[in-house]
Amino acid sequence: MAFLEELKRRKVVRVVIAYAVIAFVVAQVADIALPALRAPEWVLSVIVVLAALGFPVVAVLAWAF
Repeated sequence: MAFLEELKRRKVVRVVIAYAVIAFVVAQVADIALPALRAPEWVLSVIVVLAALGFPVVAVLAWAF
């Protein structure tokens, strides 16, 4: 339980939730906009993979700061 309390104290939970919401919104907008822009199918996959790769980076930075 001490670990969860430390995450809350450092506001890591808030940052991670905000990142997840923003990444979800970006993916949804890209899903709608990319076909209109005639982008290849793989572009949406790259966006999702980049969001997933950024998740641990954001969590570590939130912990550090």
